[in-house]
Parts: sequence; structure tokens; C-alpha cells
Amino acid sequence: MDNRSPALTFESISTEIQTKLAIYEELLKKWNRKVNLVSRETIDDIWLRHFQDSLRILPQVQGKKVIDLGSGAGFPGLLLAMLGDVSVTCVEPNHKKILFLQEVARATHTRAVFLASRAENLEKEEWDIVCARAFTDLEHLIDLTEKLSKGKRGVFLKGRTILSRESSEMAMARRNFDFQCQTILGREKNQGPIILVNEIKRRKVR
Repeated sequence: MDNRSPALTFESISTEIQTKLAIYEELLKKWNRKVNLVSRETIDDIWLRHFQDSLRILPQVQGKKVIDLGSGAGFPGLLLAMLGDVSVTCVEPNHKKILFLQEVARATHTRAVFLASRAENLEKEEWDIVCARAFTDLEHLIDLTEKLSKGKRGVFLKGRTILSRESSEMAMARRNFDFQCQTILGREKNQGPIILVNEIKRRKVR
């Protein structure tokens, strides 16, 4: 069984979506000169490093109500809203980044909700799935998912180091939570794994 996320190619999407992504890329490069949205090392390879990487989680969230924590430049939340049958709320405390996300949404006619807030300040269990990309450590993500997701389900794009023997993220997360976990590997060398968590239960303090 191939436990790797499927690769989404530029040719596999419609002309309409290709046009939207081209607008997104143009605005990202323009805004990135003044607002730190993505690193300079990746700005010339936006399709592979950001678009394709983020959209690997699309099959996991189709038809769901999703909250994207620490949206930043819109990865993965705004892309999910743009390409999928997904109701997305993007949470980002930086107001300049929120303005960028709103401009991209307007220019590409993409529906999404944008909250200028810290994820920790949200309380309601309104969403089916919590997602995030390079946002925070796994324990913190699971803590937020337990609070915000009705189904206690999270889909996280993490760096490759989380799978190394030296990584303590998984062990740290299991100190305070019981949860089921599945890992989906990336196909490209720069892609980290997708971490799927569900059945989250906070452990009782003794």
C-alpha cells in the first residue's frame, strides 16, 4: 500500500483554477516585498513548495467545515477554499496578513471567513477539522483541536524532523492526550508528512 499523499500537478486542474493560482502567485510575490509571507528561498518555487504541498491534504477535508490555524500566506486554508468543496475559516493574528488573504480572496472570487485573532483566543467547537501548516508543535495543535473541533480531528502538515528518532513532539503530545494517529508521507524531497489525528481525549490530571 502506497502511504504517500497524491501529487497534484498544474496540468491536472482546470483552466479556471490555473488562472486563480496565477493571480494568487502574482499577489504573493507583490506583497512579499513588504510583508513577510513566505521565505525568500521559496518565493521562486511557489507551486511546489507552497501550492502543491498544501493541497496534499485536500482529500482529507473535502465536504468538511475546516479551521486553518496560523494561516499566514493562506497555506493551506485559502487554497483549500479555492480548490475544494470545503468551508474554511482562516485564523491569523497579523492584520497585514489578513488584508493580504482578503485581497487574494476578492481577486480570485474565493469564499472564506477570515479571523484576525490568536488561535488560543477561540473557544467554540464549531469545526469538523482543525488544520495547520508549520504552525506550532504537535502537543499545542492537539490541545487546540480538542477545544475547537466537534469531531476532535486534526490534519497537520509537519516538517520531516517529526518522524526522526530524535523528535520528541509525538512523545510530548502523548503526555497529556490520548489520540489515534496516522502518518501520510510526502512524495517530494522537501515535503514533510501529513499527521492525521482523531479520537482526542485529554488525560485527567492526577
